[in-house]
Amino acid sequence: MNIKRYKKNIISFAFIIILSLNMTFAVSGQTKDTNYNTIILQDDEQVRIAQANDDNMIYTTTFNKIDNWVQTIATDIYTGEQFKGDIVFIQIPEQEFVVGIRASLKENTFTNYEYTKTYGTTNKWELRRPRSNIFNYYYFKTDETTANSSDLSRFKSYVDSINTLEGQIIMDMGLSGLSIVVSAAAGAGAIFTGGTLSTAAWASIVASAGAHSKLVSTCMSYDTACKNAYDAYWTVYYKSDVYF
Repeated sequence: MNIKRYKKNIISFAFIIILSLNMTFAVSGQTKDTNYNTIILQDDEQVRIAQANDDNMIYTTTFNKIDNWVQTIATDIYTGEQFKGDIVFIQIPEQEFVVGIRASLKENTFTNYEYTKTYGTTNKWELRRPRSNIFNYYYFKTDETTANSSDLSRFKSYVDSINTLEGQIIMDMGLSGLSIVVSAAAGAGAIFTGGTLSTAAWASIVASAGAHSKLVSTCMSYDTACKNAYDAYWTVYYKSDVYF
């Protein structure tokens, strides 16, 4: 039997719920990126704090360089309503793990969406999606049928897209940068839950990781691919006879 495995190493990032503060852009010493109204409020040895806004919300993301955590904050511009999320401690792969990923980058993803397809008289699949920490994921197994074949192909395509986009992010930001942006985005309601973030939210997150705003569009594509994979996972689940 020919087995084709797309193994995805699990890097999970705890959930942050976005929050808001009555913050102003009038901060001394701040620098501004004209794209996405992005402002660096503070960048020193201890923290990097980035802020961006759209017509409705102000997003502030803090990356604590000493304790290695990230937190996202949001403020409703009109009501001042505040939402505060959890501090998320970032886990970065060990060096030996990094080498393995470089050797087979396009067959790995850090987001815990994965599939294993085993070819045979009846093709068998295992689909996975991320849970809330680095060691866990949800999964199910199913046989490929006429009812679920096209949806399995869609899930595969979305996972492959995630893989490609993560590779692009790693090329620009490294593994630590990817860990920061995925941690913050997951906590803000994207990546793991089928939600997506606004441009301004992503601009804040990307800037907090020290990356250029040109990566915002890549991160938004990555965000969309994760949502599509999440939705496809459930579509296959409900169209299939599943087992574990």
